[in-house]
Amino acid sequence: MEKKYWNVINPHDPITFVANDYEAALIADRLLSGLYFVEGVESREAPVVDDLRSWYDKLWFSKEAIVSLADAYDSFLVGNRAEFEERVKGAGPEKRAILHAEWHEEKRTSMVDICAKLWEAGRNIRATEPDDPKTIPLAAG
Repeated sequence: MEKKYWNVINPHDPITFVANDYEAALIADRLLSGLYFVEGVESREAPVVDDLRSWYDKLWFSKEAIVSLADAYDSFLVGNRAEFEERVKGAGPEKRAILHAEWHEEKRTSMVDICAKLWEAGRNIRATEPDDPKTIPLAAG
């Protein structure tokens, strides 16, 4: 599934992330309770998908899907993404992580650290092991 750039509409800092439509729709749903909204960088439209609930239920059976969602949460960035990518060009993973932390502290102006909360969610998602469909109880019926 193609990943796109998304904006988080909020009264604080400009924030972008990278996700496929389903991941963006899920994240948008999660952010809505804080009155934060998601729109496509290019389209300026909210993510729209068919049957988000069904996708969400299937997500937890696939390590690949879990990692992809965790990557989406990890991709949250304050400020200009092109500038950031230029700054970290050629950096390995460890150096990139250091530069990312420095960038975040430099660019974040709000006391509300939305990105830190989302990165924590990403770490928790990444630590999740896929469910075995054979262990899921059938609905009584």
